[in-house]
Parts: sequence; C-alpha cells; structure tokens
Amino acid sequence: MEKVQVRICMGTTCFVMGAAQYEGIEEELPEDVQSCVEILGSPCLNLCKDQNFGKAPFVMMNGKPLAGLNRSDLIGLIIRTARGLEE
Repeated sequence: MEKVQVRICMGTTCFVMGAAQYEGIEEELPEDVQSCVEILGSPCLNLCKDQNFGKAPFVMMNGKPLAGLNRSDLIGLIIRTARGLEE
C-alpha cells in the first residue's frame, strides 16, 4: 500500500491563515495510521493564486488540493484516507 502523502503549505499566507495549527498533527494520528502517512511541510503550494481552490490554509493530499480545513477535520480526513475510507 502506498503512503498517503500530505503536503502542508507553510507559506506566509497559509501559515497566518491557519496552517500553524497543523504543526505536530502526525503525533495525534493512531499508530496504525502513522506508518501509512507521510506529512511534509512545503514553502508554498501556489494554490492561493487560483481562487478555484478556496481559501488558505492549503494542503495537498495525494495530489488533491484541500482548503480551509481545521486541525480536527484534517486529522479525520488523513485517518479515513489512510484506512481506505476516502479517496
């Protein structure tokens, strides 16, 4: 099974608009999920340039752009995706 790749934009706008709340989320993931997930910070995902993606903060999960998630929503989505319940 391929790891779920989560790239969190840590550019200034995303960081100020809420990406700071994502720091350390890997520690809150259940043990069975931790080994299936790769969480990376990214200097900028350039998604803020296209309003079709929504508003900051931005995350890319397996290449799919996500916007405006709070910490618990992102954690829940990562868990569901790693367990094969979301695509």
